[in-house]
Amino acid sequence: MQPLQVAHGETWTVFRRGPRDRTGDSAFVEHGDLDDCVFDEQPPEELNGAREAAAYGGNLYVPKSADVLATDKLRGPDGIMYRVIGGPKWDKLHPMTGWDSGYKMLRLEGVS
Repeated sequence: MQPLQVAHGETWTVFRRGPRDRTGDSAFVEHGDLDDCVFDEQPPEELNGAREAAAYGGNLYVPKSADVLATDKLRGPDGIMYRVIGGPKWDKLHPMTGWDSGYKMLRLEGVS
């Protein structure tokens, strides 16, 4: 069985913590781009009943070769910045068929 083929994927930008300054602080710096990504956005949720703030996020499917860490931040094509929650999922072969999808899933969260 062939891996998934994404004909019209999106490009996302990876941001990773840079070197620490003399006070121990570090900023996120651009690390690279991820091509052929697919974003499954979840509907926003109100935070503590506050209508001005909402939590939003979803699942981002990236090629298995993508260099993404659980501590990275990602910016989508719409300019919204998300943080990665935990490590990648689905990065193994299917346990029953041995099929390799060619993609792994990252859980993303953003707050506005």
